[in-house]
Amino acid sequence: MKRMITLVFVLAAVFCLALTMTACTGTRNKANNNANNANNTKNDNPNNNNGQMTEPATVNPIVDYKSLGEAETAIGYSFMQPGMMPDGYAANRYMVIDNKTIEVNYDYDGSAISYRAMRNAANDDISGNYNTYGQTNTLNYNNVDYNTMGDNDLISVANWRTGDMSYSLMFDNPVDSDTFQSIVSSIGMPNKT
Repeated sequence: MKRMITLVFVLAAVFCLALTMTACTGTRNKANNNANNANNTKNDNPNNNNGQMTEPATVNPIVDYKSLGEAETAIGYSFMQPGMMPDGYAANRYMVIDNKTIEVNYDYDGSAISYRAMRNAANDDISGNYNTYGQTNTLNYNNVDYNTMGDNDLISVANWRTGDMSYSLMFDNPVDSDTFQSIVSSIGMPNKT
């Protein structure tokens, strides 16, 4: 008889434990489903694909334009540009970056020269080039200081400021200081749009 009471007691305990676990699991699942349903109603929640993580959409900060005039209109200002580039280089791409910076790319046989301008830049280096170079120099032409970077006495990147405008030139094929001086000396009046 004592065995029978112990057996009934053990079975009752197991039954109660099973019932409690089932009730708790149902409550937790219901809470999770409610939380997931609430999350899925938000458009900006990255966890809205049946519990699967999705990447938020990335907006490209670069907008291409067909002409320099269109790019200048989009950014809201005209800027001074070079009147001379090394032989063969021609402007082939006009961009506005992050609604702040205008860039013109000059191309020749797969090699590019990138020219950027930005009004009221927080710092003078708007090139976006984070490479390390063996040489940094400051060259002064016509009372403007040009901060240049490169190797082997050639210029790969240059940054400068005139008034409220910051400028940069980047060269796929580095140039000597005479070529650089010819380019920056040819920078004329702002382009009229």
